[in-house]
Amino acid sequence: MRTPPPISVNVIEAALRDAFAMKQPHLTFVRGGEEAWAFNVASAEGAFHLKIYSSADDLLLERLDACLALRTALDTASVVSAVPTRAGSLMFQVAGFNAALFPYVLAMPFRKLEWTQEQSTAVGRLLARIHAAPLDVPLAAESFSTGAADAAQKVIDALLAALESANPVHHATARLLLPCEGALRREIDRLRRASETVRHTPAAMVVCHGDLTWDNVLFGPEPYLIDWDDMLYAPKERDLMFYADPNDPVLEAYGQAGGDTRLDADA
Repeated sequence: MRTPPPISVNVIEAALRDAFAMKQPHLTFVRGGEEAWAFNVASAEGAFHLKIYSSADDLLLERLDACLALRTALDTASVVSAVPTRAGSLMFQVAGFNAALFPYVLAMPFRKLEWTQEQSTAVGRLLARIHAAPLDVPLAAESFSTGAADAAQKVIDALLAALESANPVHHATARLLLPCEGALRREIDRLRRASETVRHTPAAMVVCHGDLTWDNVLFGPEPYLIDWDDMLYAPKERDLMFYADPNDPVLEAYGQAGGDTRLDADA
């Protein structure tokens, strides 16, 4: 989020003291993120990263639990999971909002083009381990939804009306998109066809991070994968689509570590 939550800092600090017996937490708001407000937390107990989720998500606790189970199964700090509260839960309440606390990772994000061969290899090996993990916990599965295509179709269908709109933002957006209308419609159709194909094609479902852009990969002594809010069972392509170039060292290392590098274009 770009702006702080509608919650006073005192209320957030009280929630941290109650849930974690944290003494004198000091909060620093972190701009960014689409689904949650974020704070870095400094305290006598250590450094943490707090996420307060802006909307209710029935799958949030399930994913938090699954992430901790994955971290335990692989016995690796590379999977950054939530810190349990005093009551043993991975989720707690802040002024009626769901929240979770994570260890602060002293590591750096890099653009994908800046990754060294060693870093790319480490990510590929880690992904192979994650996808092979024998995780047996409740977790949502990929539905191959075309929600994004449906939303885009509504925008395209509204273009002509938007051109006549008195709202300058609607009018300017329509003028921007109208030259691309044909290409956008073709992409929407292609997405829907691919979704229909993969729904009816049996595929192995593996544990996936779900949003493995390089923004969610940090590098310290080892790679750290953060932000598991989209964790799910899905075809391996859900994670590997970001590294699908056959010459990508991540994919090469993934194969060397035992992962199947044959990627289904529709998936």
